[in-house]
Amino acid sequence: MTRLGVRRFLLPAALMLLAFVPSMVALMRVVQVPMGALPDDKLYLASTPISLFLHALCGATFALSAPLQLFPTMRRRFPKLHRRTGWVLVLAGVTIAVTGLVMVALHPFSATLLLRTTRLVVGFGVIASLTLAIRAVRQRNIAEHSAWMLRTYALIMGAGTQAVMGLPIFVLYGQPAPQMMDLILAVCWPINLVVAELVIRRGQQPHRSHQPATVAG
Repeated sequence: MTRLGVRRFLLPAALMLLAFVPSMVALMRVVQVPMGALPDDKLYLASTPISLFLHALCGATFALSAPLQLFPTMRRRFPKLHRRTGWVLVLAGVTIAVTGLVMVALHPFSATLLLRTTRLVVGFGVIASLTLAIRAVRQRNIAEHSAWMLRTYALIMGAGTQAVMGLPIFVLYGQPAPQMMDLILAVCWPINLVVAELVIRRGQQPHRSHQPATVAG
């Protein structure tokens, strides 16, 4: 396998690994609600079980399925599956954003103002990014479409980066103060966007303009 081929394999593999932990945690929250086993600081989630269920299910679907769209083999050999999966991801992404916005609105005291504001911006950002991705693929601009889908994934995968950053801090220093913890969580989304932009600008996005396959078109 060439160095380029290794890169194209490692990127989706790394994204799937990043997605695994937060996806399992989200699905665990869904199970904890009917069991009455939510942690004390998450009890507010029980008041919006439908939004929580849809947010967790669609989040896990998007986080674990989107990296598969990056494998060149899938795009070349199974373009119809690639396209249909793309539309599933669009629907999942919109659902994630809407349910996230609903939970922020209905749980105003669940986090600091900084984290709540960041979550609102991210929710609307996901919807805007998906809209631009769809417009790009309709115009047959595959490179631009790929870039917007990668930005969407970066926004949705804030929880993955939060797990990567939060766990070492918790192990080394214990539970941070709420304000500090929310700051750590909030900064993960900008970090993801910076990484996504670096990938895009270095020409490492998996879709090329000459390839007929698309994510959602």
